[in-house]
Amino acid sequence: MEKTNDNKHAIVLIDDEYAALRAMDLALCVDGFCHVQMFTSWSAATKKINPLQTSAILLDLIMPDVSGIDALKECRCYYPWIPVIIVTGVNDVESAVTCMKLGAVDYLTKPLNNNRFVNCVRNVLFADSLQNNKTSIVVKPDKDEGTSHLTVTEKITALESLLGKIVSVKNNPMTIKHRMMLNQFVTIMKDRKAYIDPDINMSSVAKQMNSNTTYLRIFLRNVFQCSFSQYVNTLRILDFIVNARKNQGLLSIEGICRMVGFTRRATFYDVFKSITGMAQGEYITGLKNNEHC
Repeated sequence: MEKTNDNKHAIVLIDDEYAALRAMDLALCVDGFCHVQMFTSWSAATKKINPLQTSAILLDLIMPDVSGIDALKECRCYYPWIPVIIVTGVNDVESAVTCMKLGAVDYLTKPLNNNRFVNCVRNVLFADSLQNNKTSIVVKPDKDEGTSHLTVTEKITALESLLGKIVSVKNNPMTIKHRMMLNQFVTIMKDRKAYIDPDINMSSVAKQMNSNTTYLRIFLRNVFQCSFSQYVNTLRILDFIVNARKNQGLLSIEGICRMVGFTRRATFYDVFKSITGMAQGEYITGLKNNEHC
């Protein structure tokens, strides 16, 4: 899988998990980094990226074709000017020390804190630009960790478009069978708003489509490049945003949460933050301030 915006200096994300790639991409896009390339393997990345047009590489450790350690060694050997950040679920001191000795500039562990993640990328790019006098996408880091490159107003403006990309079709063209399957799935999920059912699951949707969970899971990965739960929760967050704008002051946050399929406020808060990179309170406050402008 590859996503590339244009030929400007790009941040390259390499991870064999679609959900991890999409989460990092969204966090970076919301913060103003629009030139991102995503790959599910090191071998795929090396065939597509232009080293002279790459600002940084973010690399997972555990991948099916080439390990992150071997990829890091290769990167430091052939592209020594590109800073490499390790982003992995391996929370191990020995692995971190090994990667830093091999030339990684930082080592982040999943699950990622979006603010720390974006600040790490920004700091690395800023330091690299000072060292090499680069004039690419680098921006000066904020002093306070968690301060965003974009204002809340700019984030709110961009949010719906960015979330819409998650639930848009990524794989074209497709066979007639897959096109029919896509139409079925979209009819169930979007047109009938099946996502507002708090008990919705992939098994029940697959049954409505005369399919099975294994096939549907693979289909979603290929077409939307996200998991079923991520697709469902993104639709819920999009619906929440629409209702929050329409019903400001008329409905409580808890009321809107229930309208879109969340039964617990705490779950909604966690999902909202993980998908958008913003705290729900930050969004609502920003929304209110925009109305008063």
